[in-house]
Amino acid sequence: MKQGLVLLVEEEQILVGYVFLTCGLQVLCLDKLAIATARQRWGIGRRLFEASAEIALAEGFFGIELQARVELIEIHAAFTAIGIRKDG
Repeated sequence: MKQGLVLLVEEEQILVGYVFLTCGLQVLCLDKLAIATARQRWGIGRRLFEASAEIALAEGFFGIELQARVELIEIHAAFTAIGIRKDG
């Protein structure tokens, strides 16, 4: 992977979720994660995160760094709900 990667989730050719990943020095950066409102809480975000983690390991990265502004409380809650913990 050179610059970035987008993973898509489609249902019947309709986009219901995506994640945008970019390369950091030692980590894969999860810059954007979006799930259609009607499909939230269906495990799509968790599956996208798990796929991102598998890619990070396969590409030799040490982990994933989440990129979310501090004021986006809903995003932080969603990350916590799928088992992601804050490091540091």
